[in-house]
Amino acid sequence: MQIRSKRELYMIISAVVIAVVLLLWNTLFPANRTRIQTTQLSYAEATQKTEVAQRTLRRMRDEETEMLPRSAEYAYTQSAEELGPLITQKLVKTADASGVHLREIKPLRARTLASGTITRVPFEVHFRALFQPDVVRFLYRIEDPAEKMVVDKMDITSADSRFKSVDVSAQISVYTRNNAGGGNTN
Repeated sequence: MQIRSKRELYMIISAVVIAVVLLLWNTLFPANRTRIQTTQLSYAEATQKTEVAQRTLRRMRDEETEMLPRSAEYAYTQSAEELGPLITQKLVKTADASGVHLREIKPLRARTLASGTITRVPFEVHFRALFQPDVVRFLYRIEDPAEKMVVDKMDITSADSRFKSVDVSAQISVYTRNNAGGGNTN
């Protein structure tokens, strides 16, 4: 190979320098480099961590055994399909007693919780009422443990400032221990 001009020599040297720099860069800093920690625990540390994990597991099982009878107090035994009319009727009675007129009661899809033993059955309700005392009274009655209902989400929007009324959209859930027709897991 014969070099004809200084410019050609300059371009060849530039290309070699760029190639060397790129080669060094890729060698020092590879693109798919993963940092894996290869240090192992000592036998004593591994034994200690295992004992802590076993104690935690035992404690969690004891708590679950203790909570299952209490959860039976707050969960229904009917299936999710059977709860629809029952809860709708309870919501209407609670609304009437609170001075609220429900515009809409919409059952949502029931979902089995991760434990697999309890199914959450949500309902969405919409209404307009005076915030004080009607909406507050309704929500307190819903949250009463005897009713076995829970307010999960709530959206309160001012409807009319002159009359102090608000639009309320609330998601109310009940729980059942009967998983027939429970739906997907959450």
